[in-house]
Amino acid sequence: MKLFECQNCGQLLYFENTKCESCGMRLGYLPAREAVTALKALGDPPGRPPRFRAMADSATAAIVSVDDKGVVVAWNLSAERLFGYSSTQALGQSLELLLPDRYRTAHRRGLQRVGQGGPSNVIGTTVELHGLRKDGSEFPLEAMAVRLPGSRGPLTVTNLRDLTAEKQSEVSARLQAEALEQAFEPILRWRLDGRIVSWNRAAADLYGY
Repeated sequence: MKLFECQNCGQLLYFENTKCESCGMRLGYLPAREAVTALKALGDPPGRPPRFRAMADSATAAIVSVDDKGVVVAWNLSAERLFGYSSTQALGQSLELLLPDRYRTAHRRGLQRVGQGGPSNVIGTTVELHGLRKDGSEFPLEAMAVRLPGSRGPLTVTNLRDLTAEKQSEVSARLQAEALEQAFEPILRWRLDGRIVSWNRAAADLYGY
């Protein structure tokens, strides 16, 4: 989870900007370890302190916090836009509300394992999976979770990023590459310095390379 700290006044924000909204000075990126320390210092997400709430709601990424039972205890505006649930609808619900059926069994096993003191397969790592919107549609997303202490027990705070546009671009690029490879006409690509970077099967047949 990225945090940006003003080099002048220390204001923390979840989004990168050219200037601090408080004093106008530049923002600098906090590495992961410092970011977790800063998050801990902000307060307990279940209580939704004003500073934490303002930071979470200003984030461009969806931020969802759950307790050890997998119940949603914090939900920012970007999560509302991403999944279609208002905070009133999401808070107090199981995280499974956002997961397609095929992920739910593994999610329950993970909760049980962590609850018994075992390791988590997702905390501190970035994983790709699919999310489930309120309208029932699925979409690819990237999740990065951190474990934080709370007054009512540990919390898992997850940063969720929609990968739909990226996946569509990957598919488009792959289809284009396949079309070029199968074309009957020789097609070559080269850099400005004249070096060839790719050519298709027809070009290989024509030139013998």
